[in-house]
Amino acid sequence: MAWEEIKDQFSIEDIGAPLLANLAKGIYSPEAVLREYAQNAADAYVDLEEVLKKKLPATEKPIDIYLQDDSTLSVQDSGIGMNLQEIKHYKRIALSPKLGKDRAGFRGIGIWAGFSACDTLQVETTKYGDSNKYRLTLLFGEMRKFVEHNIDVKQLVDKRFKIEMETARTADHYTQVRLINLHNEFKDLLKPEELERIVTQILPCRINPKFKHAEKITQKLRAIDGYQEFVINVKDVEVFKEFPLNATDPTFVTLEEDGGECAFAWYCASPTVRSFKPSEGSNFRLRVRNIGVGGPGIYSQENGSHWGVRNQISSPELLDWYFGEIHILDPAIKPNTPRSELELDATSRNTITKIRDFYEDRITYRRANSDVNSHIKQVTTTTELIAKGTSFEVEDAARLLKDMNKYDSLLKPKKAQLSDIDVEKRKILKQIEADNPTIAKNRRDAIEFLEKITGSLSGGKGKKGKTSKSEKSSPAATPSSNGGPAATSGVGTSLFDYEKLFDDIAVVIEKHLDNQEGLATKLTEAVEDVFKRHGLLMTA
Repeated sequence: MAWEEIKDQFSIEDIGAPLLANLAKGIYSPEAVLREYAQNAADAYVDLEEVLKKKLPATEKPIDIYLQDDSTLSVQDSGIGMNLQEIKHYKRIALSPKLGKDRAGFRGIGIWAGFSACDTLQVETTKYGDSNKYRLTLLFGEMRKFVEHNIDVKQLVDKRFKIEMETARTADHYTQVRLINLHNEFKDLLKPEELERIVTQILPCRINPKFKHAEKITQKLRAIDGYQEFVINVKDVEVFKEFPLNATDPTFVTLEEDGGECAFAWYCASPTVRSFKPSEGSNFRLRVRNIGVGGPGIYSQENGSHWGVRNQISSPELLDWYFGEIHILDPAIKPNTPRSELELDATSRNTITKIRDFYEDRITYRRANSDVNSHIKQVTTTTELIAKGTSFEVEDAARLLKDMNKYDSLLKPKKAQLSDIDVEKRKILKQIEADNPTIAKNRRDAIEFLEKITGSLSGGKGKKGKTSKSEKSSPAATPSSNGGPAATSGVGTSLFDYEKLFDDIAVVIEKHLDNQEGLATKLTEAVEDVFKRHGLLMTA
């Protein structure tokens, strides 16, 4: 006999309640919860612009985040709002009108992001042109009590939500989301300073106009398709993306993959990594539609196997000398559900590889720039010592000559291929000496002087020979009174940049300890004190 089909339908009663628990359990941090509701607010403005058929400036698109009491957080926008049908759909799980649209929120999970964060979620809204406003209340706390029970989702949610209606002015349009009775692990959202930090580093707020490069960077970003920015207020005060004021000019880079543009990056450097304030943050932030994905320096681990990429990164802590953003351009590249990283498909992996190549280029430049600056300081100090008539030990003279010849040879035509870092050194040195030709002249004069010393002390043949005790004696080799090298007169000490060395050590300490209970700060201060006691850093 042939098989006969029996008509049946799949319904919500076929979905177990534990599935709802898995929706948000363990994937939403305080940052991710706030980001989810802010994304919904951002999308509400996109929908409003479609209705109005015009783009609104950021000043007309406020997102207000405030504390209603000591346990309630509110996120409010003046976007399109929702009518009755839409507020009914708003409570759906993983079903959203945003799916397939170019929106920041696109998975239909937004309203349920707070499932583990609060006891009650309340949404009040009215749509542009609607004469009613609506209030949806979801009793998350009550649902969680039964979420592990052997019941279906309908049994779990029914009688634990309600929709209410009230009259409204047709000109009104807004949505307010209230997270009532936030749990302890989400209480950071109730701390104004922590709330501002999250907004600054994750949400699509504006760059602080006091930052000297704000206008130039913003103009570049606004040319990106899908880029968005808003006035985001915390307790009625606008919060901005904050960056160090003493920064280098911005550099702009487009990352390309198979001939197409996959990301756009901008960055500046700060003279010292210790100049960053907690609200500013160093390193690079990844953004999709100007909303943060993951933390600073995402994808900068030395080994990329976690993301299925092969390229390696050396010394990722050097990225902390920079600050900037990487904006995804390819609309096919999406963040994962908690926005902790990109979805790991083939396209994203290729982009991650390009991001890591970009990181490696910045690290190489940082190393090269540091080395070249140390060389310039070496040339300057040697020139000053020669002018003072300082005598040199043969070992010091030979070492200095070797170092200066190395940089002198970088500027000569090369048949052999240079390493990546030497290529960067050559470009940096050429630019610096083009702006200041005195450096090249001083180096050539110093080389000639040192060649005479090493030649005369080795019998005039340029070979290293033994010197007498009187020949080795020189003011430039005088030790400091505390047992360390002289901080001002010693050739070895004055020609080495201990300030940069200490800054690099400080970066490594902070990177690995993450300032646990202030330990990184205490250890950095202790190392700084050691450097000062040995005369390697200036005391205040």
